[in-house]
Amino acid sequence: MAWEADVEAYRSQQPITLNELAVQHGWTYHQIYAVSRELGVLADAETVGRRTILTAEHAQTITAEVERRVHIEQTAMSVTEATMSLGLSAKHIAELIKQNILQTTRGPTHRSPRYVTRTSVEEYQERYPANRPEAAADEPTMPIVDVARLLGMSRQGVTALVQRRQLQTDQKGRRQHIVLRSVLDWADHTGLGDQVAVIRRHLDVQAPSS
Repeated sequence: MAWEADVEAYRSQQPITLNELAVQHGWTYHQIYAVSRELGVLADAETVGRRTILTAEHAQTITAEVERRVHIEQTAMSVTEATMSLGLSAKHIAELIKQNILQTTRGPTHRSPRYVTRTSVEEYQERYPANRPEAAADEPTMPIVDVARLLGMSRQGVTALVQRRQLQTDQKGRRQHIVLRSVLDWADHTGLGDQVAVIRRHLDVQAPSS
């Protein structure tokens, strides 16, 4: 109703205590107090007994900052959270950030550790799931050393791709092989056109016409 909007508009222009603002946002008093200190609005606040009263303008400033931080928490996560979510080491997460596979974003505060977007974490999890099904018995594979040569990488580099689940392995006797289709998928996704063509020939698959 129109009168309800009018009442809300009137309230938004009135002074409010820190505690009332905390209740309004579902935060604790100490959380709102900390944000207020960081924003430097407490110097102009009025103190009546044990109550800290904010002007409407300062309350709106704090509200905007609270909403910004809530939005970040909903759309991003810390690197520590990403390591737990993906089950990868901090070293591997750092490499994925370096490759821009996991995209960084600003944290809730200037003191926050580095954050990555939840979307990029979810996309990685979907593309390289931890519970990937085992390769079929007749799935074409290649020894790690040959995959390294094919991709122009060191054996350690290929092993790192395996550890990050970007390449799938298959045990052939005592030797660990790489599933060629996972190499094709990774090379294609990374934009390694020459290697993609070679892998397709190994798989006896015709490249799609452009």
